[in-house]
Formats: sequence, structure tokens, C-alpha cells
Amino acid sequence: TSSTAAAALFEKIASLGLRGKAIGAMAEAVTKVAVASGAGQEDAMTFFRSIAAIYNGGSISKTSEDMAKLSAVTDDTTILFKDLVTSMPLVGPIMKNMGFSASGTAAALSAMTHRGVPATEGANALKFAMARLVNPTKKAQVAIQELGISFFDTSGKASDGSMNLAAMATRLEGLSDQSKLHVLGLVAGNRQAARVLTLMDEVALGTRELTAANADGVITQKEAAAMQSDWAK
Repeated sequence: TSSTAAAALFEKIASLGLRGKAIGAMAEAVTKVAVASGAGQEDAMTFFRSIAAIYNGGSISKTSEDMAKLSAVTDDTTILFKDLVTSMPLVGPIMKNMGFSASGTAAALSAMTHRGVPATEGANALKFAMARLVNPTKKAQVAIQELGISFFDTSGKASDGSMNLAAMATRLEGLSDQSKLHVLGLVAGNRQAARVLTLMDEVALGTRELTAANADGVITQKEAAAMQSDWAK
């Protein structure tokens, strides 16, 4: 029965060492994930804990907020919540290290699925590409420098990942598809270049739409930066 399932969920959450309101808060969030994704409670709780650990230092409240944002991504795009459940844990750690929020990671995956790349394939492509950005080859370093972008600040810490994607997509936009694939092959690896190109093209389209929407200057520079920084919304 539903009451039995709820009791089992509360017991599992309590076994993690949570107490009081924290149990109820996590139970509510996990139940929403299970309903949205069609996953069982066990898988939903595993996903919730994974996102909490990767992006939020274990915070239940912050992760609950992230779950609402992920739900918004699935409402507004072609990606399904169940696809996020299977794909985000694969790529989440390195995306976090490269300056992406949970919603920013979901947005990148949704952009690729919108162009026909399955979520798991997109996650693996991003994982490989980001790993190469952490330790780029000499040719990749030259290509990135020629694009005039940097994924890290002066201290060596990754800067805003979504903003960096937008900048890279904008720099690539004037090139032919063949030239884009060549550059992305250097940066992300030849095997993943075509998949990463789908992301670049989708981000470039979103950036153009944002620019067009602000043709009259109604959106301030600060607002535009915020929108680009979290274009999952």
C-alpha cells in the first residue's frame, strides 16, 4: 500500500542519520522525483543523494530546490526526467568541477537531446570533453586560445560553465560546420566532436534568441548575464 511504501521510505531516510523535519523534507522531494521520473523510490532516493553530494554538499534544502529546477527543465524541453536520473550521475562530478550547476548540467543534456543525441550518449560525450578541457593537449590549448575564451580564472578555478559554453558557441558560430568539427575535435576529441557540436549549435541559437529579445535594450546587462548563466530556465 502507499502508506507502507511511505513508511519504508521514511525508515530508509532515517537510516541515513537524518532527524525531524529533515526526514519529511527529503521524503517529499524523493517522492516528487519518483513521480516525475517514473523511477522507484530506491532509484529516486539514490538520484537525490547523488545530486546532493555532487552539487550541494549534502544539503537537502538546496537539493530540493535543484529538483524543482530540473523539473522545470523537463517541462520546457524535450528531455525527460527519467533521462536526467540515468545521465546526470555519469557527468555530474566533472560538470560541477567545470563550473556548472545542476540545472546548467541538465540544460546542456537537454540541448543535446533536442538535437537527437540520447541523454546517456550526451552525458558520456560531455564527460569526455570536459576531461579534455581539464587536461588539454597542446593543440587544444592553442584552439581554445584562438577562440579567445578561458574556462578557468587566474587562480586556476573553473569559472561559470554555462557562460563559458555560451561564449564558445558564439565564437564558433561564424565557422562552417566542417571548421567547427575540426576545432571541437581538437578540444573535445574527434569521437565526441559531432555530439558536442549539437550542444554548441543549440546554445548559439539560444544566445541569438536572447539577443533578439533584447533588441530594444529592455533587459539590462546584469539580467542578461543572469539569464545566460542559468539558461536552464
